[in-house]
Amino acid sequence: MVRRTREHPALEVGCSPRAGLSLVQAARARAFLHDRDYVVPEDLFSLAEDIVLHRIRMTYESVARGVSLRDVLEEIMRDV
Repeated sequence: MVRRTREHPALEVGCSPRAGLSLVQAARARAFLHDRDYVVPEDLFSLAEDIVLHRIRMTYESVARGVSLRDVLEEIMRDV
């Protein structure tokens, strides 16, 4: 998911590797809070917006077309 933010045409700046590490750590914590020893995709998807949105930047053309960061993130998550 993090790599796809760097490849998406609507994004000027994607997530760094540290964003991926933060996402994994947060997903592990969420799994623990739900009494699991393992992470499921729902853990990653539920936290992605909070961890990823402030780390990416749209291209000017995407902003002019009215595309939102949430739209791009949802598209990336659907493709994963």
